[in-house]
Amino acid sequence: MDNKESNITQIRGFQSADSIDHSQRPRHNKGNDNYDGGNDMNDRYVTHKELENAELRLSSKIDLLTQKVDNKFDSLPDKIQLQIDNAEKEQTVKHTATLHWVWGTLIFGVLSTIGTITTIIISLIH
Repeated sequence: MDNKESNITQIRGFQSADSIDHSQRPRHNKGNDNYDGGNDMNDRYVTHKELENAELRLSSKIDLLTQKVDNKFDSLPDKIQLQIDNAEKEQTVKHTATLHWVWGTLIFGVLSTIGTITTIIISLIH
């Protein structure tokens, strides 16, 4: 029981959100609650240094994205050529297989015809 009680921390002087008087808090920026938005400046304005830093960050990101897009387009002709080469190889393989089938069919047909004619001639002779 002592270990549990020693781990409990009591909060003193705690005020619930309902008990806080928000009317005394200064308001600016036409009633927005973004109090003290940067060294007592209105949230709608930035310093020249902040603007330059933001511009440099965005510029570097844009440059990086532009480089990525350029790299994609630079490699595009190689990818297209690779697809064309693969398609040509596939067509060559299919064409070769078709030629083998045609020649095999012709040779088998010729041999069958020669065998049939030979059989007929032999049967006529006997």
